[in-house]
Amino acid sequence: MQFTRTTELGLRLAMILAAAAATGDRVTVGRIAARLGTSERQITDVVAALAQHGVVDGRRGRGGGIALTEHGHTIDIGVLARSLDATADVADCPGHGPSCTACGLRRLLTAAREAAYRELDGHTLAELAASPTARPLQLRAR
Repeated sequence: MQFTRTTELGLRLAMILAAAAATGDRVTVGRIAARLGTSERQITDVVAALAQHGVVDGRRGRGGGIALTEHGHTIDIGVLARSLDATADVADCPGHGPSCTACGLRRLLTAAREAAYRELDGHTLAELAASPTARPLQLRAR
């Protein structure tokens, strides 16, 4: 099952911020964009979505940057993925809207997406950041 680009970037960005939280660092949009190999514009859009869900806090100016909120550290990753993916349709069915129930493919893909979310349920960003595999997520100081 593939998540939307926004969801994938949102989860990766949140994991980077969780790893940075250990040192109390705020991270800039530019550094995150470079780390994830995407544009600053795309990261700005993802940060806005995460902020809307209370996951990140952004500050402008000197000493500014992005950091996880307390809620961000404890949010269930499945809940976060569902929130970021909320408007995504699972299938592009020609001639039928998203509410078409006659399509067997749509039902199967919806079930597959829910199974993927369930795998994420019960895990937090803080838990992932504390794992030994999170070390590569840390951004090196400039």
